[in-house]
Amino acid sequence: MGKIIAIDPGHKKCGLLLADTDQLVVINGRIVAKESVIDVIKYWRNSYEIELIILGNGTTSKFWYSQIMTLKIAPIK
Repeated sequence: MGKIIAIDPGHKKCGLLLADTDQLVVINGRIVAKESVIDVIKYWRNSYEIELIILGNGTTSKFWYSQIMTLKIAPIK
């Protein structure tokens, strides 16, 4: 499948993971303040071809879904 981004959404911070599913490796993982989430995702998008975004169903998932959809990076599941 290639590169995927997984997001564990939260109120003040979010867990972000960039993985290569072909190589079965984690490229990068971090916990960031909510203000930095979009910047990190954009950086990863500019550095890698992202094929899928996996969004957890936490309390702020609807908010993050709408924010990420505007970036038009990859399908969100």
